Amino acid sequence: MRLYPQYDSWDNPKDPDRPLVIGYVSPDYFTHSVSYFIEAPLIYHDYGKYQVVVYSAVADAKTNRFREKVIRKGGVWRDIYGIDEKQVASMVRDDKIDILVELTGHTANNKLGTMACRPAPVQVTWIGYPNTTGLLTIDYRITDSLADPPGTKQKHVEKLVRLPECFLCYTPSSEAGPVSPTPSLSNGFITFGSFNNLAKITPKVLRVWARMLCAIPNSRLVVKCKPFCCDSVRQKFLTTLEELRIPSLDTFPYAGTTTTCESLYMGVPCVTMVGSVHAHNVGVSLLSKVGLGHLIAKNEDECNFISGLEVAYRGLWHRYCKDDIPFLRHMEMLKQEGIPEEPTIETIESERVTISKDNSQGSKESNGFNQAPLAMLNPTTLEDNRKLS
Repeated sequence: MRLYPQYDSWDNPKDPDRPLVIGYVSPDYFTHSVSYFIEAPLIYHDYGKYQVVVYSAVADAKTNRFREKVIRKGGVWRDIYGIDEKQVASMVRDDKIDILVELTGHTANNKLGTMACRPAPVQVTWIGYPNTTGLLTIDYRITDSLADPPGTKQKHVEKLVRLPECFLCYTPSSEAGPVSPTPSLSNGFITFGSFNNLAKITPKVLRVWARMLCAIPNSRLVVKCKPFCCDSVRQKFLTTLEELRIPSLDTFPYAGTTTTCESLYMGVPCVTMVGSVHAHNVGVSLLSKVGLGHLIAKNEDECNFISGLEVAYRGLWHRYCKDDIPFLRHMEMLKQEGIPEEPTIETIESERVTISKDNSQGSKESNGFNQAPLAMLNPTTLEDNRKLS
């Protein structure tokens, strides 16, 4: 079954430099990993140029704090818990949202059904999911050049918008305790730790960790996660460690994000490894931006954030004002060809919002799709620097 978009035209004035209305939709404005990365944008947007409307499908004490701050800044807060996704799309339409940003992807309680209705002229995915949504109605995915390097082989239906620095801006918990001295100074040994989701700690990850521990005499490993509340899960994990004879250590190919930021905030360095996809490279992006590049292994053996985000949003709006609408072009091509197509990858370098295309694969239209027979299409990274004004 396919979800077809409900809207294909919008009344938003195509004035490239007017104040924009940015909508953020998520069920995760509570004590959830996403909340630590969306707090700064919600609070520090230039509300004179970027009106913020929040669509929230959750409520707790942190949600209430977010709501108070957004409203105090002049923003709008919409509670959408329990509301049908098509009705939410109508709310977005009524609010005249220019750019709608979803923060969940294919995780719990997402609002991808709303995005499928295409209520806003420009639609974006960010933060909550390290891969493509697969929805043609979402035009762009926000990332950076380390999490998704130019030339990435990872497939996306969205165009990649690379922020000039890290694609994340972390706000520590107000309940975080004080940073303590490095324990090894008093106990005489190195303690490595991982507080990542247990699903990320694969047998391959454990084998690499075991090699590291064996290379550092008397070192210890502390692993913490919710599933260890179950005795059988905990015992199975301990048995695996004993069989392997097994630093904060990062996981791969799905690296930590919030746990990495929490570790760095508390003064604990984190060791990560370069990979080939976004989920693998989040730690690379975070460590690089805080000057800890020496903790990034190339293999198993070895900003002003808000202004950059707003520049990216403005660039996307400029594209829309020039009738550069990826979704509409894509749908038109599908109608003309009458068969599904596999889209190419197009990237936007948001450092001055640059569009990149590679013309080496034959003739391409402005949307970056190869005009070869659609059944023959393969994703390709587009790389020639066309500035977006």
